[in-house]
Amino acid sequence: WHSTFDMLDRTISLKSFIQNMSGNDLKLKKYCLNNFEWKQIETISEVLLPVKICTKKLQSEQLTLSDFYGAWITCKIQIQKITNSFAQKFIRNMNIREIHIMNNNAFISAIFMDPRYKITLTEEQSMTAINHLTNIWIHMKNLEKEHEELTMGDINTYNLSESEVSCNSKSGDEIEEFLKSN
Repeated sequence: WHSTFDMLDRTISLKSFIQNMSGNDLKLKKYCLNNFEWKQIETISEVLLPVKICTKKLQSEQLTLSDFYGAWITCKIQIQKITNSFAQKFIRNMNIREIHIMNNNAFISAIFMDPRYKITLTEEQSMTAINHLTNIWIHMKNLEKEHEELTMGDINTYNLSESEVSCNSKSGDEIEEFLKSN
């Protein structure tokens, strides 16, 4: 969307030049845009400006899921202020996409943890987030327990290896004594 907006915006800024060139050149006359087509370009460009701004925010290096959600909401609000059919269609498609996005437990949990947007969740979504976060915590505790058990096994292996080393160094001492005596 970003590059489409840039292309249309540049076309609008060159409108008088394009009209002048097509008016003076018979070969370009057949490619000249009529008033309806210029109006369509302006309409699409108007709707895509908030989308471009949102896209720029989404390119942030430290973007969190809740920051994405904030950019998404801001974009929707700005497009809803525009009163044309293209904006309405765009919002309908954003709403359809939002249904899929809001079915992601990790996404809902991120919104739940962010006090700025937590109030936008339904009670059911809040419960889903709580359950998801609880399951993650339980899973992390189980992994921590497994890690501790593995670590204890490593310590026992290390102690065994240490006794092997001391045995080997005794035999190394015996070899050294043997070599000195000869």
